[in-house]
Amino acid sequence: MNTKGFTLLESLLALSITIVIVSLLPLFIQLLHNDFQKKEGLHMFEWEIFLQQAQMELRGSQKVTVSTNDLLFIGKEGERIMYEKKNGKLRRRVNGAGHEVLLQHVDTIRFIPIEQGIIIKVVDTTKHVYKRVITHMGTVEMIR
Repeated sequence: MNTKGFTLLESLLALSITIVIVSLLPLFIQLLHNDFQKKEGLHMFEWEIFLQQAQMELRGSQKVTVSTNDLLFIGKEGERIMYEKKNGKLRRRVNGAGHEVLLQHVDTIRFIPIEQGIIIKVVDTTKHVYKRVITHMGTVEMIR
């Protein structure tokens, strides 16, 4: 008896699993396409990545200075990381150089210092409000 080959039953099972996976692929692609095709306002993915980046920079900073529309992190090595709104975008600059876009379609942004952290409030171009608190164990300074 030869046991090195596939049986007809094994081949049919593999073919049916492949057909099911291939038939579901267009649904997954459509879901991804619809999520990223949003033209106005913030994308949730973009918002979550921004919050993670801000949290990392807040925790890695020695001093944080907050004005109403700007946020300045001063790192342990002395680097100055500035978040500022310009032309409907929130951008990140390091030591006064660069232009890394963090959020697009921003109508207004406010940074509000609280004890042990910052409240970030963003209103996008569709007037949807996003608000989150990020925490920090150091001091947060308010500049007017």
